[in-house]
Amino acid sequence: MTTKGYFAGIRRSSTEPISKPPRRISVASGAIPEASTQRRNSHNVHFREKDTASQQDDTVVIAVMGVTGSGKSSLISLLADQPVGIGHNLQSHTTHTDMFSFSHPETKNTVILLDTPGFDDTDRSDTEILKEISCFLAMIHEKRWRLVGIVYLHRITDPRLGGSAMKNLHMFEKLCGSRSFPGVVLVTNMWGDLEPTEAGRALGERRQGELKSQFWKTILEAGGNVMQHDGSKESASAIVSSLVRRNEEIVLHIVHELVEERKTLDETDAGQFVQAELLKIKKKYDREIADLQESMEEAMEARDEETARAIKREREAAKAKVAQKARESKGLKISMQQLVQEKMAEYDARATEPENQEAVKGRITELFEEFKSEMREEMREELESEMRDVKERLAKIETGPTEKTEQRVEQQEEEQLKEDNKAGGLMGWFSRPLSGFSRA
Repeated sequence: MTTKGYFAGIRRSSTEPISKPPRRISVASGAIPEASTQRRNSHNVHFREKDTASQQDDTVVIAVMGVTGSGKSSLISLLADQPVGIGHNLQSHTTHTDMFSFSHPETKNTVILLDTPGFDDTDRSDTEILKEISCFLAMIHEKRWRLVGIVYLHRITDPRLGGSAMKNLHMFEKLCGSRSFPGVVLVTNMWGDLEPTEAGRALGERRQGELKSQFWKTILEAGGNVMQHDGSKESASAIVSSLVRRNEEIVLHIVHELVEERKTLDETDAGQFVQAELLKIKKKYDREIADLQESMEEAMEARDEETARAIKREREAAKAKVAQKARESKGLKISMQQLVQEKMAEYDARATEPENQEAVKGRITELFEEFKSEMREEMREELESEMRDVKERLAKIETGPTEKTEQRVEQQEEEQLKEDNKAGGLMGWFSRPLSGFSRA
């Protein structure tokens, strides 16, 4: 298969030896036993630990996060070998998670930069953003790519942290967990948009000082760092290089919760934060509906039908918003296996749309295709093992396996394999539940 897009330089021949040092893992809460027992149990887990000789030690991942318009795509575009779309206002340009790569000139690592939408996205709910980011972080973890850090961007031009910025920061902390904070670089950017005077520079330094002493204090005390981005390629390279040279793998709290603890998304710390925000909004609309109901009754008593109809429309709109928030809350009650399947279907659909084919081709779809191929093989091995167990149990129950029994077992095995392979396209394999992510 031809390698293209950001996968260029990532894949190796299966026979090419690769040495890999012991994994250095940081998790947000609790300790993970070495080579986690859950993950090593091939009967319960599809994504088994790969052989050390086949792991790709030269590939590292850095996630780039921040509010809409904070300059995530702009920073990535300075380094990536592929073209990156950039928004030029506060309208969200990055509506879906995307990946870009480049070869680090000093360490020779293939660096994958994960471009993520903010939690103040103009087109998608916080629930959808959380589901998407969580899914990709978990898949990167299971793919055995090493996440070595996160860059969190903040506009130094902002006079204060508004509601959306504070929400983004809190969500970021929930996603990472305190034990991953040493792999975080908090970046202030857009310094060039301040007045090019000593007063302008002093204003920026004062704002950065407030961020460090108040809003970013928890992250910094746990080992995080602060850097400035002046908009140049050299500055972007220095920020990313600080994490590449550090070369410490981190496992984010959200990944630990979903993969290791096998929680559903609504049970995670980040999911609970989103649920709390949804509850606040629901209460707000409930009050609005009650007030509108009262106003409508007053208008009807006054025989003001036109006003009553207008209020009724407002009330119905508020009810629709409440129903939407209820659907978003319900959407968080999803396991990791269901989340992967959902995102596979979503990106498969996007890949068939003419306007998205070029953007999706060679990036996310290739990641999904690799996942599908690897998991299909592991599923086949597990199925064959299950069939062997069936034969052994039958042999114990009966005095000995008759020819008829063996034929029946072989027929069951063949029918199962045909069923698993009959569905085509990107979603073929995923028609069967992923036992590796199902909760015990």
